[in-house]
Amino acid sequence: MVFAVETLCLTDRSSIDKVGLCFLISQDTAKAVNVADVRARMEQQGAVPVTIAPEQFDVIIRNDTARNVRILREAGVAAN
Repeated sequence: MVFAVETLCLTDRSSIDKVGLCFLISQDTAKAVNVADVRARMEQQGAVPVTIAPEQFDVIIRNDTARNVRILREAGVAAN
């Protein structure tokens, strides 16, 4: 995540909105994932490194959350 830190430090933070910040982090994460050493280390740990747009990631998280809520409700699991 070094790339993201460098980008944010060089940018006037007062001009970054939530969408802009998400875009910067997404771009910098993609750069980091595509560094050969980083990619190899992730693959050695069993990860499958991919890069997707923030909007696509949002859809995945929303779908996973809805599915997990449904599973927990059907199983009768309640928060303590």
